[in-house]
Amino acid sequence: MAFRVMILILLIFLTACQQQSVDQDIILKRENSQLSLETRKATVLESDSKEELKLRDFHKLKTTALTSYVEDVGTLASIGVSGITHDNIAPEDIFMKPQKTSYLSNTSAIHPSYLILTFDNDIFAETDYYYTNGFSVGLVHPKLNNRTFGRILAGLGYKSLNTTGLRIHQFMFTPQNPEAIEIDYNDRPFAGVLLVEYFKLSQLVNRSLNFHASLSLGVIGKASMAQALQTVMHQLEPKGWDYQIGNDLLLNYDISLEKLVFSGRFWQLSGMIEAGLGSYQTYGGGALQLRIGLLNGFKNSYLPELENVSSTNKVGSFWFFIQPAWHYVVHNASLNGGFLNKNNAHYFTHDEIRHNLARFSAGFSWHYRKIGLGIRWTQIGPEFRTANKHNWGSMSLLYTL
Repeated sequence: MAFRVMILILLIFLTACQQQSVDQDIILKRENSQLSLETRKATVLESDSKEELKLRDFHKLKTTALTSYVEDVGTLASIGVSGITHDNIAPEDIFMKPQKTSYLSNTSAIHPSYLILTFDNDIFAETDYYYTNGFSVGLVHPKLNNRTFGRILAGLGYKSLNTTGLRIHQFMFTPQNPEAIEIDYNDRPFAGVLLVEYFKLSQLVNRSLNFHASLSLGVIGKASMAQALQTVMHQLEPKGWDYQIGNDLLLNYDISLEKLVFSGRFWQLSGMIEAGLGSYQTYGGGALQLRIGLLNGFKNSYLPELENVSSTNKVGSFWFFIQPAWHYVVHNASLNGGFLNKNNAHYFTHDEIRHNLARFSAGFSWHYRKIGLGIRWTQIGPEFRTANKHNWGSMSLLYTL
């Protein structure tokens, strides 16, 4: 009996061992199958990767989340170089290198669009004469990068970062007594100016250079509608507008070059040279500008409102500035009249205007996310022999579209 029990226990043990061996074989087969599948996947991926490398054009930057972010940073830097300091990074490190095959290759295909409004008035200085009112509306947009005008406007070469825009200006000039019935030949003539300006801002970040070029086309005289505007503002039409500078065509080409000279953590000192040629204003000169505040990159004196307002900085950027300037003036249509129409009842000759003209500006700029605000006070020296110095204030508002 005991022998039979032992035989039965042995048979049960052998059966269990056989079943365990079968289970181990199944598990091993599954593992080998999984390993074979992973090996095949790796082989396919490697093959696809090699094929992609063969087909890929290395002259084009492969788009990823990171490179898209880098392109956005480069685009914004072309506007205000915000968050990128001139002394610790070169544009080649963050921007796609442009090709020399096209003059348009130095511009970013996508960059933010801005609406800019500026209002000038001497009421801020408690006066009401000479340059008494000005208004401009501007748009910065990639579609304004016109091929024809792009060739006309100078820049800093194919490696520069360029921004283009369009502005419409209206300027109004009156004598000290705009209500006078008769002409005072010792006082400034009435004049109204209406201009359309196409401009390009060109920057070399690693050299701390800003270059600005603009082409302006417009009219002076009654066609500028300045007379109609002041009639609305004053309720009574000043009789002196009957003797304003006559209707004439204005065409002007203006350039300026700005270079960062010295800088610290919270300040910048830059120098500028400027020149204009045309029937509106012909002049040459220079300026210095000192900025003090929370600065992100090298600012732009031509349109300081253009700034990277999409910064995540909680307070944005802001700075105070002063700008002494000097111009040598050859021609000013608002004083001398236009080139084509010489039939002006009141104007000054070339010898009667002051050619050496001093100007001083001071103000404040603040930018946060989509909003930019600029406030400026300007004083200008006497523009003609019997003139006084003059002051006015300006307010600019920028909005990112």
